[in-house]
Amino acid sequence: MAESCRDGYQSIDPYWIVECYGRLAGFVLEIENGSISVGDTLVARLQNVSGETNSSGNKGKFDIQYRDLNQWRTIFGREEVFAGWSDEGVRHDPGAGFQWELTFTQEGASDAVRHSPTYHICAPLTNGEYRFVYWGVTSEKEVENNYETNYGVAARFSVRS
Repeated sequence: MAESCRDGYQSIDPYWIVECYGRLAGFVLEIENGSISVGDTLVARLQNVSGETNSSGNKGKFDIQYRDLNQWRTIFGREEVFAGWSDEGVRHDPGAGFQWELTFTQEGASDAVRHSPTYHICAPLTNGEYRFVYWGVTSEKEVENNYETNYGVAARFSVRS
């Protein structure tokens, strides 16, 4: 969870687990530039590489986490009144998928989650190791565990001065 949030917000305790980096269940997640500065544009892409039409969850099922000592923490918090995420499916033809572009600042990253205006950035955006996580892909591991846990695919990037 993020270290602290402003009044009216609470840290998100992710209930998704990163299963792998890069490729999961016929999708590839990539970051356009592996090293950015605060204020730069972060571009993440999820692409269907399965060769056939493949489905994912909605575009809003993403997280950005930073490495704090030996654990990953989300940068996001949410308003204390929160309805949760929707479970609609999105079909992607081969080569298609999602693209996220956000200005890597407190305001820019908060604006990127307008689909859920209850989000806000709680963690300071500083130099270090980060990862973009998409937890809208259904993996074999998720099916084996009877959908009890959401598994995600991640792509790493670093933030520098």
